[in-house]
Amino acid sequence: MPTIYQARCERCSYASDLFTEEYGAVLTDNAPADRSKSVVAGLVLHDTTADASIAETADPRLVVLPHPIESHVLAETGYTWATLARAGRYVRVRRVVCRECGTLYEIRRLAHPPALGCLVGCLCGLAAGAAGGLQQRSFWIGLGIACAASLASMTVAELLASAYTRRRFRERALEVAGSGNCPRCESTRYEAANSRRVSPCPRCSERSLRVRAVGIS
Repeated sequence: MPTIYQARCERCSYASDLFTEEYGAVLTDNAPADRSKSVVAGLVLHDTTADASIAETADPRLVVLPHPIESHVLAETGYTWATLARAGRYVRVRRVVCRECGTLYEIRRLAHPPALGCLVGCLCGLAAGAAGGLQQRSFWIGLGIACAASLASMTVAELLASAYTRRRFRERALEVAGSGNCPRCESTRYEAANSRRVSPCPRCSERSLRVRAVGIS
């Protein structure tokens, strides 16, 4: 369940939209005009959010795969996870905050759908856990091996597959990534939006902007 975040200034009334650390999307040539651009399909809040809206993607070419209905929305685009991977049209979008001015913006990269990496990881983990558990004659040792092997396999599989995708679709990958600069001050210095670092407020410019978790999706 992805965590929902909001950035707030401790000096002025600035409060950002609600957002997730990252989300996936399908790159289309012409996304339907009535397609929802919300980064989440549902959320449960455990903190006040000052009636903030949910963040939306600014790129009209992207069909967001909002949690928890990613597969449903994907099916509406005509793709499956496998065909999406072969077509090289899955985009990983991360929300970051500019270190210089505090602006929240998105970093996009052409990637490989994580669903397939999860499948590979689960199969590798199951095989390694079963082998280790039988050898050591311990269910708990086998379970530990399975968890560790699954995580390692998923990470390696996703890194290798995403690197292959960006190499195979090089021009598209460069187009999707863009400059990666802050749209407000053009700085290239940024950090993950869920960082604990105190940033400058984009409204009052004081170093008093904090990002905090306010719910789950």
